[in-house]
Amino acid sequence: MQINLNKISEGDRLTIAKSLTAIEKDDPIVEDILHFLLRKKSFKQIIGITGPPGSGKSTIVDQMIYHFRQLDLSVGVICIDPSSVFTNGAILGDRVRMQRHSTDPKVFIRSMATRNVKGGLAAGVRKAALLLQEAGNDVVIIETVGVGQVEIDIVEAADTVIVTAAPGLGDTMQTFKAGLMEIGDFFVVNMADRPGSGKTVRQLESTLQFTRIKKQWKPKVLKTIATTGEGVKELIDECRIHWEYVVKNGKLEDNRLKTMEMEIKDQLIKRVINDLDNITVSDSMKDVVQKVYRTEIPLGKAINKMYQKFYERCDCIASKY
Repeated sequence: MQINLNKISEGDRLTIAKSLTAIEKDDPIVEDILHFLLRKKSFKQIIGITGPPGSGKSTIVDQMIYHFRQLDLSVGVICIDPSSVFTNGAILGDRVRMQRHSTDPKVFIRSMATRNVKGGLAAGVRKAALLLQEAGNDVVIIETVGVGQVEIDIVEAADTVIVTAAPGLGDTMQTFKAGLMEIGDFFVVNMADRPGSGKTVRQLESTLQFTRIKKQWKPKVLKTIATTGEGVKELIDECRIHWEYVVKNGKLEDNRLKTMEMEIKDQLIKRVINDLDNITVSDSMKDVVQKVYRTEIPLGKAINKMYQKFYERCDCIASKY
């Protein structure tokens, strides 16, 4: 795939789309794209929005786009959709809720499938966010899939993290275990016109007081009614205040360094898993399985044996370079 990377900086939508496709497919040109983006360092605010299914994340994002556009700010949006564990396909349906922005030249919305990556994000989302910054967007919004209690990778990709909740979705505190409580910069109780919203706000505020994590920024609990847009302007204002805090306190470079650290770790893990997969489908693996099954060797010894083969493979690969 050939891409004129300079056209990304010019905001050429076709080039941006092709580059994002390359990132999703992990095309060899991705390394050149990332190198180009890191040389440019056009860093803008990245807002991550996460929370349980049904809490109105997509509707909140739709309203946020509207309010950012009222401020004449261009917006890039990455919507993460879950993939089928059987087909790897995804519905990519979040765009449906944002149709009114589809013809706005200053709004770029891209859906990405998780392809069964854990943590609520897609594999290339960090690089995609960097690309949308360089493409001229004043703010980038990442909407994760409906997360579980440990799917908190958004904190490694965003400058500002919004965690959504809604009354009537069960026990809020059961949903928000320690991980989510510790990553949020803002907790948004959506559907605030429903019965029980006040209780949900009080639960969150009370829990935040006892969350044992040292943060200079004190998380806030806000209320919205995303279907009408009520409270979203206030959320936007708070996000802009948080962005000023991030820049003023020198956290922007720290955030981008953390993003690159996670990118390198992910690539290393991917390589290790591929090498392990090659070993586990080998005849030697089948032989070890049989010996464990027949109780000829204990499980621990079998695992050590396969580890030894893994390291021998690593040494063999390293000797080629």
